[in-house]
Amino acid sequence: MIEVIPACPKELQTWVSPCPLTPMHEDLLRKLPYLKTLSCGVSSSEGFPEIDFLHHLENLELSGGAYESFPLRKLPSTIKEIHLSYITLSVYAISTIAQLPNLESVILFECKFEEGLIWNVREETKFPKLKTLQLLDVDIQIWNISYAAESFPCLEQLLLEFCRNLRLMPSSFDDVFTLNKIVVQYCNPTVESWVKNIEESARDIGNKQLNVKIFEW
Repeated sequence: MIEVIPACPKELQTWVSPCPLTPMHEDLLRKLPYLKTLSCGVSSSEGFPEIDFLHHLENLELSGGAYESFPLRKLPSTIKEIHLSYITLSVYAISTIAQLPNLESVILFECKFEEGLIWNVREETKFPKLKTLQLLDVDIQIWNISYAAESFPCLEQLLLEFCRNLRLMPSSFDDVFTLNKIVVQYCNPTVESWVKNIEESARDIGNKQLNVKIFEW
């Protein structure tokens, strides 16, 4: 279904659409050069408009109805926050997101990875300014990172919520000296033990600012 959108003022900064945007909306988006927040649905069957020309865009929220593929190959470099829901992420999509030079926050809600139940953060994948990473009910069992301090050099907050199936996690987060908060909420005991080990290891190497909170069932 194509949403009929009324004429918008050129100065509009926030656009929240309950329906998927399609390539047919691109002309309208081009008339909104000052847009800072875009929240909308995506549909793999209908496609998605290009948005790399939105040079003021800071917040992007995309929701797929049934684990739609991440639809974009280019993103505005101004984006600071990305919130994805019910999206399937390929290695290329993760790389595209990671390359954003101003990205500070990533929230993944009920997302999947094209690799299956594994999220491999490749050695060449780096989030240079990311401060907050939040995984909510993400469908993975294994999370691999070679060197967390290189992949997430500025990470301050790691939030894991309802990741019930997560069983194997990276051991290198204790080397991320910027990390000051880890919150685990309603995950399995394996995740809780992993976080406690990270906290202990971080203290052993001098990171005393790390605050860990665990909320059990």
